[in-house]
Amino acid sequence: MHLGGLALAHAAWSVSDLVAGQALAPLAFVRRGTDLQLMRFEAETQELAIQGGKAALAKKQSTLDAWAFAREGLMDERAFELSGVQSSEAGKVDVLAVDAWSHEMKEPITVIQAYQPFASGAFKVLGQALIVAEGATVEGARAERLRKLVYAGVQKHEKVAPMWKQWRSDSK
Repeated sequence: MHLGGLALAHAAWSVSDLVAGQALAPLAFVRRGTDLQLMRFEAETQELAIQGGKAALAKKQSTLDAWAFAREGLMDERAFELSGVQSSEAGKVDVLAVDAWSHEMKEPITVIQAYQPFASGAFKVLGQALIVAEGATVEGARAERLRKLVYAGVQKHEKVAPMWKQWRSDSK
C-alpha cells in the first residue's frame, strides 16, 4: 500500500498543473528487491495507454515483488462523500485510480482518490480515498488502516509530501 501511495502522489503531482484537455500518461512504480523503477505508458488514446500498461505489468508480474499502476478517470460523484465539489461532467468527479499489488497478494487492491483539476481554478485532492478489494469497497477499520498506509506512501514522495496538505480540500 506504501507503493500505491507513492504512485498516487506521483500521479497527483503529474496532473496538478495540467491544462484543460491534457491527460495523465498512465504510470507505474515497479519494485524488484530494492530496485524501484518508474514506468510511463503512452499511446494514441488514454484507453490504449491504460490497456498497454496493464498488459505490460501482467507480463512482468512474475519477476516483480510489487507494482502500483496509476491512471486518471471519471467516477460517479455519489461514491464519494464530497460537499461542494464541482463535477467535471454531469454527476462525475475526476479521480486518480491506483492498482497496488505485491507478491503476497492474490489480486491488486485499488485506491481511488477524487481530485479537482488545475484547469478548474486550483488543483485539490478531495476527501478520503476509496479502497476497493475483491470488487467491493472496503469500509470501517480496515479501510482506515489501508488509507493510512496509502497516505504514508504519499509522504515518501519527496516532491509531493510538502504539497499534499495544501492540496487537501479538507486540510487533513
